[in-house]
Amino acid sequence: GLDTGRIDPRIVRVITALALTVSLIVMVALPAAYLVSARVAITATLQARAGSAANVMTEFVTRNPDAWVYENARILGRLTPFTEAEAPKHWRVLDGAGRPVATIGRPAAMPAMTVRHPIYDSGVVAGSVEISRSINDVVGWTAFLAVIGMALAGASFVLLRSLPLRLLAESMERLDRLQAQE
Repeated sequence: GLDTGRIDPRIVRVITALALTVSLIVMVALPAAYLVSARVAITATLQARAGSAANVMTEFVTRNPDAWVYENARILGRLTPFTEAEAPKHWRVLDGAGRPVATIGRPAAMPAMTVRHPIYDSGVVAGSVEISRSINDVVGWTAFLAVIGMALAGASFVLLRSLPLRLLAESMERLDRLQAQE
């Protein structure tokens, strides 16, 4: 092992604390960066799809403001082009009171992300389009990256602690040899 007996204990503590801090940052940063970026990307995608579908539904509601909530087949026909995607999603069209008018797909497995976009009738909110998507895949990848982050953190701790202490111990030995020769 590394002999730190001749090195001032305060220096050993500072180097250990710095190595631990950098290692903890490495351990947390990798999965956290992935989780945040994946969440932002998924939210943006869901918002864009919900917004486009809500625009189509706004046009439909404006043409038929009193009976649109009873036209399930037509609503589903207007939403179907938006539902073609790689990750399964749960779509709902809700009326102004939040009651489901039309539904496509099965409820998203938890944990899930849900976005809503309003449907308007002459500038007044008449309902909303809601999309839910499971983020199990994101959680799985985040866990995988957390394991990699722990391995990288362990390696960085060993490297960042032992290398400076070893170099310091070698320098002190060299200094002792030089002083003994004088």
